Amino acid sequence: MPKGAELPFPSPPAPSDKSLPPRRPHSCRLTAAILAIGLLHCAGVRATEPCEANAPTYGSPCAAATAVVPPTAVQRRGAWYVATSVNFQVCSLESAAGAFQTAEACEKLRSELAAKCGFKPSAWNPRCHVVLHASSKSYEATVGAAGRTTLASALVKRAQGGIASRQIDVRSDVDDFLTAALPHELCHVLLADHSPALPLWCDEGMALQFDSLEKQQLHDRDLRRSLSSGRALPLASLLTLRQYPAAEDWPAFYGQSASVVRCLLQLGGPEKLLQFAELQQSRGVDAALRELYGLRNAGHLAEIWHDSLRGSSATPLQLAFSPPVPPADLDPANFLKLAEAR
Repeated sequence: MPKGAELPFPSPPAPSDKSLPPRRPHSCRLTAAILAIGLLHCAGVRATEPCEANAPTYGSPCAAATAVVPPTAVQRRGAWYVATSVNFQVCSLESAAGAFQTAEACEKLRSELAAKCGFKPSAWNPRCHVVLHASSKSYEATVGAAGRTTLASALVKRAQGGIASRQIDVRSDVDDFLTAALPHELCHVLLADHSPALPLWCDEGMALQFDSLEKQQLHDRDLRRSLSSGRALPLASLLTLRQYPAAEDWPAFYGQSASVVRCLLQLGGPEKLLQFAELQQSRGVDAALRELYGLRNAGHLAEIWHDSLRGSSATPLQLAFSPPVPPADLDPANFLKLAEAR
C-alpha cells in the first residue's frame, strides 16, 4: 500500500479530539478509485504465493493454494511469519506465535461478530489479510495520517461481481489490540461483505457497539454535548448522510450513529436493523420505517430515540470472545509440535 493512502474504515477518532488531521473517509464501494493496488504483499511476497522452496513450514507441508487448509498453518516467508486459517492470512515480522494467535482470534471473532450482527457469513475467498505492525511508525507509514490517532484500519476493495481483497492493518504493540481494536475493524469487513451498500450511520454505528465500555461512554458523552449545543444532526439528515461530516462534527456523528443503532437494536434486533438500513436506500427512510417498525416516519423514530436517552448510558454488545494464548516463548523450532498436536 502506498504511503499516505487513506483507508475507508479508519477507527473512530478519540472522542472530542480536536487535533485530528483532516481525512476523507470513503465507503468500501469506492476504494477502487483510491487504491489501485492488488492483493496485499508481505515484504514483496504475494500472500497468495506458495511458500518458498527452502522456507520452513509450521503446521502443514508446503502446499498449493488449492489444497485443503488446516485450521491454522504457519509458514516462514522471508522475514515474515504468515499464519493461514480458513478465512484469514496474518503477516507478522515478530513471531510465529503472534501470527498464529491472531489468526485463531480472528476466526473466533468473525463467527461471534456475525452472530451478534444477525447473519451467518460464507467462507471468504479471498481471505482477509491482517498485517501486524510492531510499531506506530510502521503502522502510520502504511495507513497514512489516520494512523496518528488509530490502532487499526480496515479496507475492502471491490471488483465486478464481488470482493477483490479484504485487509486489516493493526498495531500489535498495543497489549489489548485483539480486544480493543480488532472487533471494530472486523465488524466493518463483515458488514461490507454482507451488505455492500450500508449507509454510514449503520456501518459506523454497528461497529461502535463492539468498542470498549470506556470508549462508548465517551462517545455517549459527546452525543449529549452535541444535543445540548445544537451541533447534532437532525435524525432524518443522519439517516441519509452519504459523506462523512467535517472534522468538527465527528464527535456528534459517531455519538449519534452509535446511539441510534442501539435504539434500533432494542426495537427489533440486528436482522431488522440491517434490513432497514438496506431498504431505506431503495424505498426511503419513512417507507422503510413504516414497513419494518410500524413507525410513521423519521420524526416518530426521533421521538422514540430521544426518549431512550433519558437516564440510559452506552452499553457495548457483550462478546464471549477471549484471545487464544499460545505457550510462552514459542519459537519456530517447537511450533511444529504445537500445530501437530492440535
